[in-house]
Amino acid sequence: MKTRSGFVSNSSSSSFCIFGIEMQYKQVLEILQLGPQKIAGCKHEFNREEANFCPECGKKAWIIEQPGWDDIQKACEPWEFWQLPETDWCYVGTHIDDSTIEGLVALQETTKGLETKFKQIPKVHSGEYYS
Repeated sequence: MKTRSGFVSNSSSSSFCIFGIEMQYKQVLEILQLGPQKIAGCKHEFNREEANFCPECGKKAWIIEQPGWDDIQKACEPWEFWQLPETDWCYVGTHIDDSTIEGLVALQETTKGLETKFKQIPKVHSGEYYS
């Protein structure tokens, strides 16, 4: 019997099997303490608290950047982050791809880590979505 793990896809759908937690996207960002960042809109020096735009180049004083995929993935390490297309639901966890003793020990460590960080007991999540 052939075992498939992780995201598996064909022409119209993708299926997945993940050991981890399921949460709404905003909850994950809150727990990981990832939020919008204020970044200077240009390199000119001026009082950004008093002016909305740069007097030299006219660019906005501040640009608000939302966390990107790489920021979230890095904050989730050593686990992986997945978000289902067109939903607010996401997963943090690992693929189930090793049924050896070492693989089971790794799942036990994943369980402890996710419970500590996300205050949820991880479980197996599987499903399918259409692309």
